[in-house]
Amino acid sequence: MKKILFGLIALGALTACEEDYSKYAAPQAYGPESAVNIQMEITPTNYNIDMNTDENKDVALFNYTTPNTEIESITANVILFGDTIPGYGKDGKIYVAANDVDRLVGILFRVHNATPRPSNVKADVVAHTADGDGAFFEQTSTVQVTQASIPEYAGGYTLTVNNADAGAFTKVSDGVYTIVVTTEKANSSILFNAVNGDTKSPVGTYVEDSNDADGPLAANANAKTINIEKAGDWLITLDLNNGVYKVEKNLDELWYAGDANGWGFSPLADRGNGWFEGYYYINKPDYSSTWGFKFPTANNWDEPQYGWSDAGKDRIALGGGNLDLPDGYDSGFYRIKASKKEGRYELMLISVISIIGSATGDPNWGTDIDMTYDTSDRCWKVTADFVQGEFKFRANHDWSLSWGGAETGMTMDGGWNLGFPETGTYTVKFHPECNGHGWWSIER
Repeated sequence: MKKILFGLIALGALTACEEDYSKYAAPQAYGPESAVNIQMEITPTNYNIDMNTDENKDVALFNYTTPNTEIESITANVILFGDTIPGYGKDGKIYVAANDVDRLVGILFRVHNATPRPSNVKADVVAHTADGDGAFFEQTSTVQVTQASIPEYAGGYTLTVNNADAGAFTKVSDGVYTIVVTTEKANSSILFNAVNGDTKSPVGTYVEDSNDADGPLAANANAKTINIEKAGDWLITLDLNNGVYKVEKNLDELWYAGDANGWGFSPLADRGNGWFEGYYYINKPDYSSTWGFKFPTANNWDEPQYGWSDAGKDRIALGGGNLDLPDGYDSGFYRIKASKKEGRYELMLISVISIIGSATGDPNWGTDIDMTYDTSDRCWKVTADFVQGEFKFRANHDWSLSWGGAETGMTMDGGWNLGFPETGTYTVKFHPECNGHGWWSIER
């Protein structure tokens, strides 16, 4: 049996940061005996992969030369960032798929952004002949990988659930989009779409039907669907600044907390279509250490809160800082409406809450007895003379917003008339809070 005579590899200059790394090149490794004298010289290209231009391309990380016409195929294992992707040799070059490198970088670093990431590279190359002979060669190089930025078009993003359109994301700040979606069955597949005019570019994750609740975003050819294992309401966030997504249970609670209520947790009622509503005092901030307010998703600080959004003072973003009153608003009592789905909130000033009804002494329900808001007791109150009879509370002397009795607290949705048991002087206190949670009291 003939012993294989390998030609020495001419070690190319390994360039990284314009320094000569040739003295660190790995020595030639020798494989098993063969009937053919296979010779190959491998040199590095020092090619840096930029996914902005190299997406869907095969890129050459090494060159090779060989005098052997008997070689039919060349395979390679290319090791970078401590992991391995497949490669192949053709026409004097050792290629890898740039998409494979992008996928490897995304999975390893769990982000997708334009941060250049350098790595040493090693190619383990096997040259194959037609009769099954083969020889092993090895070479090292360096590479720098830059992922393509996830596109942010004026058209924004849409969501696909089980191949059906499920609506558009809301932009809550530069590079950050959210949407609330209901999955009606278990194991629903979701995919995102960047909208550029009439074109939609897929954005997803790197692993098909991944069950990860958060991870790196992948675009175009690398975009795979994400699996949501359970049915329910979900808040999905796209953070293009870091190239990551997050899928979390959309808690069906929202609370108000701020300096005006001692940073306690005051409930907001679910009013449907993603909106929550409540009635509370808000201070114009003095920018002390305790100023501002937030919308927690539970009555504790362990769960996430909605706060400041760079998109504007009427916007809210998950994880944002303390909220400020919009321009033109002063300290006061407000109807507060907030939507996690749309990422915004609305305020309506309530300048007065009054008592109206036959109990005021007007049997025609045409007279209001005004109450004032007490910031210490955090309620509306009045001391006045009342007659035995019925009444309701209403805001701004208008019936468009009024409160009556209900089985589970005060309600704005109709509700029965309230009443005084007998004529006399009473102090009335009213805590509107939110639908189903408000209460009132009287004392003589």
